[in-house]
Amino acid sequence: MINLNRKIYFVGAIGNPYSSALLGGQKVTIEHAQILRKYGVKTYVVTMMGRLETFFVSKKNADDLFISEKQFRQMINVETDVVVIPGRYLPTIDNFPGNNKVLFSQGAYITIGAFPVTPQAIEIWNNPSLKGVFCVSDGNAEIFKEIVKDIPVIVIPNHVENDYCTANNDFDFSQKSKSIVFPALERFEKNPLDTKVVLNLIASKIQSIASDIYKKLKFIELKGFSHKQIHEIFEEASLMLFLGNNEGMPLTVLESMCHGVITLGFNRAPLSEFLHSKCLFEIGQLNDMANTAASVLIDEERWSDVRRWVNLKSQEYDQNRHSQALLTAWEIIEDKINKH
Repeated sequence: MINLNRKIYFVGAIGNPYSSALLGGQKVTIEHAQILRKYGVKTYVVTMMGRLETFFVSKKNADDLFISEKQFRQMINVETDVVVIPGRYLPTIDNFPGNNKVLFSQGAYITIGAFPVTPQAIEIWNNPSLKGVFCVSDGNAEIFKEIVKDIPVIVIPNHVENDYCTANNDFDFSQKSKSIVFPALERFEKNPLDTKVVLNLIASKIQSIASDIYKKLKFIELKGFSHKQIHEIFEEASLMLFLGNNEGMPLTVLESMCHGVITLGFNRAPLSEFLHSKCLFEIGQLNDMANTAASVLIDEERWSDVRRWVNLKSQEYDQNRHSQALLTAWEIIEDKINKH
């Protein structure tokens, strides 16, 4: 059981509040705090950079959920309360007050990449105040377990909102447009060109073998749309390209799967945990990926079983599973704190 006398403070990501690289983690941080509140836990989100609340939740519905860094430092009981810090800020762990801290990482690649494993790093990983690591996929957990030996590494998978996460075994493929969606290119800091290359290859292949489909072909960059608009786009889209190779558990992919969108990506965790085997490619196999994309757009019936599989797979990432994983994670942390 979680000790209801403890307060849990979720530190908001520090940095540029308009950076797209931070938004996913901020959203999940707020969700964790709100879910725990439903079970009587006193939780707060510390707005280290201000305006964090404006992204996902109105103050009207959040009561006193959001507090400033100054309020946080005044309120915390350093002996009993718990502070959850973003993964990339592990090097500054001692700057946060309290004897009980949990690291929350949306992406092990980012956390480790920002803080390479050195003798100094190992010393910080062994900080006595660090009681556990939360991450979002099994692949990410394996990376952390190579470094962290004496504290629990716990997976809390991301989830899709129940409003969108519904089974649909009767897809009307004729309603799917010949559109390919892809995340904002700046999201893939190291390889935005891969997406552009594949898009050009797809267009070229389809133009040469199916000119009627080529005329209907649309490329949609997921940039500047509201959450509702993105789901409307997914409802019509046939295909997604997601060429990130340093991922935690991208919500964009899970949400598209709810609408039967076939996503093509690289064969590495965590995408390999939930994409269909026909949709995974080794890094560099851009021509093979383009051939598969063309096949999906030209021969819909051939891919109907994969589309249904994709939709059903998304059901494994619903809110109930997420909430249960979160509660179990905090029971494990409670155990770890009590043993000390």
